[in-house]
Amino acid sequence: MQKTEVIVALDFAEKQLALDFCKNNLAELTWVKVGMELYYSAGSEILVQLKDLGLKIFLDLKLHDIPNTVAQSMRVLAKHQVDMLNCHIAGGSKMLLEASKAYKDSCKQKSYLIGVTQLTSTDENILRQDLKIELPISEVVNAYAQLARHCELDGVVCAASDLENMHNLFDADFFAVCPGIRLAEDQKNDQVRVVDPYHAKKLGAKFLVVGRPITQSKDPQVVLKKYKSELLKI
Repeated sequence: MQKTEVIVALDFAEKQLALDFCKNNLAELTWVKVGMELYYSAGSEILVQLKDLGLKIFLDLKLHDIPNTVAQSMRVLAKHQVDMLNCHIAGGSKMLLEASKAYKDSCKQKSYLIGVTQLTSTDENILRQDLKIELPISEVVNAYAQLARHCELDGVVCAASDLENMHNLFDADFFAVCPGIRLAEDQKNDQVRVVDPYHAKKLGAKFLVVGRPITQSKDPQVVLKKYKSELLKI
């Protein structure tokens, strides 16, 4: 079974809070996620500072626009030398193909480009009532993942529960990043489709994204160790 790693989401609005958290918990950190809140607040400087700490970065900006705009943005973001970047699969095949080519042509180091299927805060009601998509969410996610692979992305972001019917899609060259990961005692917050780390790994997730249960705990290192220990049970 492949190694599964924990990515800690730096859900902070201020750069210094994020840096202090990382410095105080550096012994247990390997991967961190910089999302829109932190990136828009701190700018690209935060990426340089996190790299200086020796951390791997998942830059979670979920790009979704016309193909040319996304491709040009990929060329700019490639300069920051992050380890993983994402875009929305809903942008369609032309956007994905141009994004993939632009990013991989521009990167000077190994970096993954992955696609967002459906957010873990999205459920069947939102899919049907708000987005007017009548298919079951599992079928939508499966179709999006197949499109991402066809367009030469390295993997997808999806709920771990979505992996049950997608085993044939994943191998050493195509992987799943799963947010919405919670221990049994954790609060779900605004996540709907949650899975515990043990079962997420068992279903085939390569990366697990965990934010508030770790960053808002009294002892983040202890909680992060607990998540990691769940992964060692398999």
